[in-house]
Amino acid sequence: GMKSISPETGKTVLPQTVNRKIRPLRALLNKSVKWEYIEFCPFYDELDVVPAKVRIPYTPEEQMKIIQACSATNNAHYQDFFTVLIHTGKRFDSVRSMKKSDIYNDGEYWILPTQKNNTHNEKVYFADTTRKIIQRNITKSLSEYVFYNPLSKRGDMGTCVKAWTTIRRYAGVYKDWHTCKTTAMTKAIDEGMTDQQLMAHFSHEDIRSVKHYSNSNAATKKAWANKVVSGI
Repeated sequence: GMKSISPETGKTVLPQTVNRKIRPLRALLNKSVKWEYIEFCPFYDELDVVPAKVRIPYTPEEQMKIIQACSATNNAHYQDFFTVLIHTGKRFDSVRSMKKSDIYNDGEYWILPTQKNNTHNEKVYFADTTRKIIQRNITKSLSEYVFYNPLSKRGDMGTCVKAWTTIRRYAGVYKDWHTCKTTAMTKAIDEGMTDQQLMAHFSHEDIRSVKHYSNSNAATKKAWANKVVSGI
């Protein structure tokens, strides 16, 4: 088999990504054999595809359990952090690294310092309720970061591993941070956003990155199921 390391992250690229990039080369080499440019095409074994991790969005009840567990476990500073992840659908590392200097017009929007696809800096507008959360945390944070964890040496939220494990165990909800993004996008689909609107709002350039969310629209599938049953 083959493995590839991403130059951006240093992490192993998933097998399906490696296979997708190697197939055109193999096809070209096969053509070269057919046209007698080379004698044979080097053989390789495709890697076993790793199935995508199934993430079920947080229900409103689960969100409330997480928020209540933050207070009950002396981790109240996670409440707003968790809520903003749900509201924006942005990645954990992006929200954790959010600095006060990245927030503009009294909390109206956030400009991410790292360019997306090396073309532009992403601008994220906050909902009114999210804006109030941002303003509140800017005021009370003792560091340059919007979300402050007193136990973090850097002054941001830290790795969140131990506290997050404690919070989830207390709440009885064992979903991961990335499920916040799944929740935001699923809610947007339930509210009627098209694939193009999802791409624009969540800053995705490839429609494939939003298709698996729209294909798993729970509200639509439940409605279809009810229509089928009502006709029987």
